[in-house]
Amino acid sequence: MPAAIVADLQAESWAHLGNILRILDEFAEAEECFERAEALLKLGSQDPILWSEIYRRKGVFLRDKRLLDQAQVVGQEAVRLAEKCGQLDAAGKARLALARTFHDLGRPDAALQETVRASSLLDLSTEPTLSFAVVHSSVLFLAEAGRSEEGLALLTWAEDLYSFQRDPIFRLRTAWMRGRLFSACGRLRRAAALLEGVRKGFRERQMIYDSVLATLDLCLVWAKAERPYKVNELSRQIGEMLESPAIPAQAVLILEDFEERASHWKVDAAFVEETLARLDALGR
Repeated sequence: MPAAIVADLQAESWAHLGNILRILDEFAEAEECFERAEALLKLGSQDPILWSEIYRRKGVFLRDKRLLDQAQVVGQEAVRLAEKCGQLDAAGKARLALARTFHDLGRPDAALQETVRASSLLDLSTEPTLSFAVVHSSVLFLAEAGRSEEGLALLTWAEDLYSFQRDPIFRLRTAWMRGRLFSACGRLRRAAALLEGVRKGFRERQMIYDSVLATLDLCLVWAKAERPYKVNELSRQIGEMLESPAIPAQAVLILEDFEERASHWKVDAAFVEETLARLDALGR
């Protein structure tokens, strides 16, 4: 077997291992794997599709490591290489990965644009998993872009796709997204019912920080409904969870400020939204 082909196969193997280690949050080891993969690629056949695939995986790794600017550059190169060769499926998958990077950069409109482009390149009729990924990402990005009515309509249209998702944590997160969409659309009663179940579900599973964030979303619903006593009650429940090591130290400071304001009945919908935005920024 030619040495260049051997190098290609080894590069692909190292990138695959790096992706597995990324999923396991073993970032130092994953980085070493991607470095080896790239070194081997330089000795290989210079197949642009292989470069594109490995760059796509590396871009996801960089995104998870929160090196978002680097992830964007690498992700865009993965797209360029795939499209240059006319490999529509590879280009579509690369654009889907790039969309998530734009989302994490706080650019939901760019994320949505990449998702739409990806859907035009992929044969979604033969890949139900990718079809669901496109729909779910689109709902998320529409919500983040402030286009909540469209997001809710798409989520409702795709009800059958969502019904096949059996993972209880995913179903909780979907209900959370649905509750936030109802809240943004002013359908407060539906939003409150959903978010109440979501926050309790997270707490039952010891997912404390998620429970806190869902409780804040419920605070926003009650603030919009002008029920300050509900916000006050929920803020005390948030305070009871702040000793959990699952909550980042910076988030604790923000939440303590929220609890203090709520205890003096000084919280309105704008302040809840500001608090949620500050917490969201910590994840970027």
